Amino acid sequence: MTSRRLAVLGGFCCALAAADCSAQPQAQAGGAPKAPSGLTATTATRSAVALSWTAAAGDAHFVVERKPLGASWTPPPAPKPSPIVTMNADGTSTRDDHVDARATYVYRVRALAAAGAPVKGLLLLGYPLHPAGRPDEPRSDHLASIAIPTLFVQGTRDALCDLERLRPVLKTMSRAALHTIEGGDHSFRKPRRAGQTDAEVWTQVVNVSARWLGGLV
Repeated sequence: MTSRRLAVLGGFCCALAAADCSAQPQAQAGGAPKAPSGLTATTATRSAVALSWTAAAGDAHFVVERKPLGASWTPPPAPKPSPIVTMNADGTSTRDDHVDARATYVYRVRALAAAGAPVKGLLLLGYPLHPAGRPDEPRSDHLASIAIPTLFVQGTRDALCDLERLRPVLKTMSRAALHTIEGGDHSFRKPRRAGQTDAEVWTQVVNVSARWLGGLV
């Protein structure tokens, strides 16, 4: 994935220097996506920013991320909430309807690999469905479009994934399955009273994942 970023200052836009990022080095079927260009933002309302960019030839699917100026793009360890907000876009524009006009934000847009790459399945270990403590802000709009087999492995105490919010999402997916780690948190760590070490829990996660992946061959 490749990206370009900019800042929104009190509802007004300012491009950052050295905004273009290099492409990921991994080879992908059909070639790696190229960096979008010309990322711009305009004030739609006091609480909304309209974003647009120019796509490279062949790229149609994008992820837009927002963070406060000064925050890291690396999410903090659970259960501390992440300041990063993610939006999906099929096309070259989107709108962020949840901004604070008094705040300063940094945006980046990343091109995703084109649909149709020969991926047999998707294994998600501890999918972050929502920010910690904010289950009403799900990151799930894109999941219904995933047509390949997908396995979610989730801890039942994961602060970033309320299972009662995840299960209805799985019903919108054509080939999704869920395996739960009873008592596990976002890192699958269990309370000491559970009587299982981290190594034992991860052995369970690896075995479940290996059996599922083996069924895809």
